[in-house]
Amino acid sequence: MSDKSEQYNPKETFIRPKNITVLDENSRQIKEFPTRRAELGWPVELRAGWGFEDKKSGEIKMGYVRGEKFLSFAVIIHELGHPKQDDLNKKIQALDPNTQHDEYVIAKERDAQTRGWDRAIQYSPVIIRQLERDFEQSVKSGAILGFSNFREFYEAINDLSVLIDQTINQVPEIEDNAEQERLMIKALREAGLPLFFENIRRAYIGEQVDTGVAQQLITSIKF
Repeated sequence: MSDKSEQYNPKETFIRPKNITVLDENSRQIKEFPTRRAELGWPVELRAGWGFEDKKSGEIKMGYVRGEKFLSFAVIIHELGHPKQDDLNKKIQALDPNTQHDEYVIAKERDAQTRGWDRAIQYSPVIIRQLERDFEQSVKSGAILGFSNFREFYEAINDLSVLIDQTINQVPEIEDNAEQERLMIKALREAGLPLFFENIRRAYIGEQVDTGVAQQLITSIKF
């Protein structure tokens, strides 16, 4: 007999702990990340992450990489913006993902950027304010360079994500997969990704994300 508390309520609009996947460098998704892209200096925290509504079960699922504190939280907040966004954003609804793929992808990323932050502030203001204080303290101590506050860092991460999508979308599709990957790496390098990644690392403080706090943030959001 199953525990009634574990039975899914179709009206439920929160992410349950069992639907949160915490990845690390040993996770399959990270190990399978293309080597040539990793060689660009691609931060492990940006190699995987998701937030979506399972259309079959109706449950919302979340995944992120356990890595540097501020970068992991930036990814988490962004991914919190994705669930149900198609139902809420008329601009996204108006785009055909098949014939307007590039515009569709960018619209979803920009929407998640804003929606994720708004949701986090609305439902977990204490956690977000503490993140902001911790970031500012690290700036004052000299541990973080190049950014003045957490929101600025968050926006930079999202802008980088859009740049990556735009750059990849501009690479013509060809049948030779190896050549396709080579052209993609060339385009990403020319777009300045290694420098952007290096700049992101200036916000590393040598402290991993607290998965307990991350779970509190994720499970507090009402969709």
